[in-house]
Amino acid sequence: MLKKFLILLICLNIGTANATGFDTKAKSAYLIDYDSGDEIVSKSADVLMPPSSMLKLMTLTVLFDAIKSAVAVTNEITDADIVKITQDVLKRLDAKYSDSIPDVESIQDVVVQTLMDAHAYKTAESYIIYRQKRAETRGSLVDAVTVIGDYVS
Repeated sequence: MLKKFLILLICLNIGTANATGFDTKAKSAYLIDYDSGDEIVSKSADVLMPPSSMLKLMTLTVLFDAIKSAVAVTNEITDADIVKITQDVLKRLDAKYSDSIPDVESIQDVVVQTLMDAHAYKTAESYIIYRQKRAETRGSLVDAVTVIGDYVS
């Protein structure tokens, strides 16, 4: 959970280069290696900053987990790539839906396109399968709610 949170902090404050080559324009960022505890990025890490909107935080977490799940099958890209792709997805969503909130399928379309643009083709395929299974699960939940609702009525 800590690893996700630290990566989340980096992603939230999306773009200055450092020794690791990680580039962020963020006003502040802090990232440590989960296994070793080594500091990877530290930029204004001690400055208090308000968090982004809760919707953006939740979207970011879900996106990261979904992409990470797809990568777990393919091992095609690194954690740093996952962070960059997640940032790219958020940028695209912000640009495309600045005046509205996208539905789940629209967000997933952007994820697939971003993975393809990053040449992570196997991961995109894995994500599409993951996406289909999630859609089936959502359909099952809706059916269960309908059945229970009909029974209770």
